[in-house]
Amino acid sequence: MVNQRKSIARVFGVFLAAVLVAALSCQVWSAEAETKAETFTGSELQTFALSRADLLAKVSANAQKDTYGMAVFYNIESLTFDDIYAASETAKEDGKKIHLCFDSLINDEVTARLLMNPYLMSVSSGEMKLTIDISDKTNKAVREKFEKQFGQPVAVMKTAQTGSFGMPVVIAGKLNLGQMDKNNLYAYVYDPGANKCSQIADPLCSVDDKGFVFLTSKTGGYIIITNYNEAAKR
Repeated sequence: MVNQRKSIARVFGVFLAAVLVAALSCQVWSAEAETKAETFTGSELQTFALSRADLLAKVSANAQKDTYGMAVFYNIESLTFDDIYAASETAKEDGKKIHLCFDSLINDEVTARLLMNPYLMSVSSGEMKLTIDISDKTNKAVREKFEKQFGQPVAVMKTAQTGSFGMPVVIAGKLNLGQMDKNNLYAYVYDPGANKCSQIADPLCSVDDKGFVFLTSKTGGYIIITNYNEAAKR
């Protein structure tokens, strides 16, 4: 009976994650139709602070009643979990709902994004770092390490957040997958400090028509995408 309950809970968790990926990956592009006043012309990722007042103002402007609204932010360094909770409560006060999208831009182009449903948050203290680095300058050593270890090509992006996100989030990056089978992708998170690499359970990897790789994860660090399936070797 206990195993059956665990199985049901796992299936339900995968279902929720699938809904989150589908909703966010489709919704975020239409949200970009809004006029972006900022420009980010640097050749490297530059980050900025976001005040709670500006966060809540944008949430209020984009929350919706019948479906989740989408508030999109650009090159934001971090927010506290209390800020994220305040965002969800601000939308809820008006009987509305919100998803949050944090884009990482270089040369004024989106290279990666972090998407979240703040109502899934399970922590109340600390902060979440919000940028993602897809550059080979940052990720080359890890890419070469795991191409040698897995014996297969890999693509790597690094979330500024290491360890728990405090909720399942959607991570997306415009990665060069080369000749990888895009319909058979697996994901891992690597922590070089602990020298630990863990396969992400049910990442729901997908690639959209813009070349962005989407996956769900509860943990950040170096995110490794590959056709290698460690679980199948056990």
